[in-house]
Amino acid sequence: RDLRRAFREGFFGFRTDASKIYPCVYANQLDGAMACLDEDFTEEFGEDKTCYPREEQEGCSVLAFSCCWPFWGWGDKLQYFTGVRWDLPCNCGLDDLCESFTRPRDTALAPPASTGSEELCCRHRGSTELFPVVDEGTFICWDGRRWMEPAAPEDQPTYTATGFTDFAAGRRTAEQALRSCARDNLMRRGHATNASAELECHQRFLKFLLAKEHWAQLSVWTDVMLRRRRAVGGDPIILSVFGGIGNKRFELAKVEHDAAQLRLLQDKKLLGPEYERVLPAYEELLAGMRDFSRGFSDRDQVLQLFEDLSPYYNRLLHLGDFIVKGSVVTEALSCPTIEAQLAEQQFAVIDDWLSGSTLDALEQLAAERSMWFTSVDNGYLLKTSLADGLHAEVVIRVGRELRERCEVFGVHPLLDVLGYKYDPASFGTLGHDEVPDGSLAVVLMLGQSPRKLARNGFQVFSPTSTQTVAFHRGRAVVFRTSVSVKPAYTGSDWEAGLLGRRVDLRWEFGRSRTWVDPESDFVPTMEGKTDAPHYYTQDHDHR
Repeated sequence: RDLRRAFREGFFGFRTDASKIYPCVYANQLDGAMACLDEDFTEEFGEDKTCYPREEQEGCSVLAFSCCWPFWGWGDKLQYFTGVRWDLPCNCGLDDLCESFTRPRDTALAPPASTGSEELCCRHRGSTELFPVVDEGTFICWDGRRWMEPAAPEDQPTYTATGFTDFAAGRRTAEQALRSCARDNLMRRGHATNASAELECHQRFLKFLLAKEHWAQLSVWTDVMLRRRRAVGGDPIILSVFGGIGNKRFELAKVEHDAAQLRLLQDKKLLGPEYERVLPAYEELLAGMRDFSRGFSDRDQVLQLFEDLSPYYNRLLHLGDFIVKGSVVTEALSCPTIEAQLAEQQFAVIDDWLSGSTLDALEQLAAERSMWFTSVDNGYLLKTSLADGLHAEVVIRVGRELRERCEVFGVHPLLDVLGYKYDPASFGTLGHDEVPDGSLAVVLMLGQSPRKLARNGFQVFSPTSTQTVAFHRGRAVVFRTSVSVKPAYTGSDWEAGLLGRRVDLRWEFGRSRTWVDPESDFVPTMEGKTDAPHYYTQDHDHR
C-alpha cells in the first residue's frame, strides 16, 4: 500500500500514468476458451445453455480485467457443472473507465472478417486519444467476428485426441467426428470454407485410421466421406484430394471415359432410374465437344452443355461391393525372395502373387466404380486414391495381407493406395512417375495384354542398373521409394474401349514424408509435437 501511494505521488521521481498501463480494449468472449462453448457441454446441457457471444455482454474494458476470458475453462467450472448460462459483462462492469467510438477503417490492417468503412474501437472515457502502444495481439478494436457454434477440442490434429479415439472405438459417428474436426479447422486453423476444412479432416482421419489399423472404421469413414463430398446435386464446388477444384475441369478424353463407364453400368443394370438422363447428357456434351473441335459449334454452347451435366459430373453414381472370398494373396508369394532382391537392387518383380478372383475383382472395380475424378495429361491419364473411392474391401485386404505375410511390409503401416488408368488414344509415356510417399511401394499392372509387351510395363532406375519390366497382367514391382519407377506405355498397342485399358494400382507403406510444412513445427501425426500457432496460444505441447 505504501509503495502504491509512493508511485501515485511521484515519490521516486516519476509518476505512473494509469492510461499507459491500463489501455482500453474491446472485451468479448474468446472463442474456444469458454468451457460452456465446448461440444461436450452442449451435448450434456443442450443448445440453449451454450454461451454463444451476446452483444449485451461485450464492450470496452480496461486491459487485464475481463470476465469473459477464463482460459482453459478454469474460471467457468460453475457454469460447466450446473448448466447456468454465463451472463457476466465482459468488462466486469467497469463502464465508467472506457468508452467506445467509431473510426474509419484501415483496410490494409483490417481483419479478414471485417466489413464496412468504419470499425468499433475503445478509448479512455472523456479522451479523444487512442492508446495503441500495447502488446501485439491486444484487441483495441472489435475484430468483427463472432463464433456461433460449439467449440471443438483444440487437440484435434493429435492422434490422442478424442475426435480420433472416440470414432475409432465407435463412440462417435463419422458425421460427429467430421463436424468436430471441421469446427476446429474453421475456428482455429485458418480455413475459410467448410469444404477445405472437411477435406483436411478427411485426409487426417484416413492417415490415422490406416496408421492405427482400424480397418472397419476406415471403411465406414471413407464411405461416408465419398457420399458426402461426391453426392449427386451436392455442393457446386468440390475440392480435389490432389489439389484444386475437382468438378469444373473437363477434357474430351475424360468425358469419353465417363460416358463409356455409364454405358457399361447401364448395360449391367447397375444404374438406378434416377440417373436415366445422365448418359444422354454425356452424349450431348461429347457431340458438342467434337463439333467444337471441328469448328461446328461455339464455346458457349459447349459450356452450357457442361453446365447442364454438372450436377452429375465427377459425382458418385455407382459404388458397388467388390468382395473376394478366401485369401487374396497366394502361396506363390515368396517373402525371402522379395527381401533378397530389395537388399541387392532396391526393387523386386513378383508374379502370380494374387489370386485370379482378386485380379478379376480389381479390374471390375476399376471399370465400374465412380472414382476416376482426377485427370492428368488432358484426360489421357485418370487418377484416384483411397480418399476418392479406391477403398474397396479387396484393395484394403491386399495391403493387409502383404503386411501379415512379409515382415518387409509388416514393419511399415499402410499409408495410401493410388490408382492410374490409361487412355489407349494417348501417345508416348505418360507420367504417374511422381515420387511415392512412405518407404516402400508395390505397383500392380492390370488389363488385357497389349500387342507388344516389352514397350509396356515399367522402367526401373536403381542405383546399380536400369531395367525394363515388361507388362504382364498381375505382375507387380516392389521397390524402395528411393528408386525411380516410371511407366512405359504405348497407347497404340492397346485395344480401344473401357475394358481394354491398362490400370496400375500402387500400395504405399511407411510414414508420410509429404504432408509437413517445412516452415513450421506442425507435424500431422502430432505425437509429442507442438501445435500449429493460432491466435491465442503458441507452442502448446499436447504430450
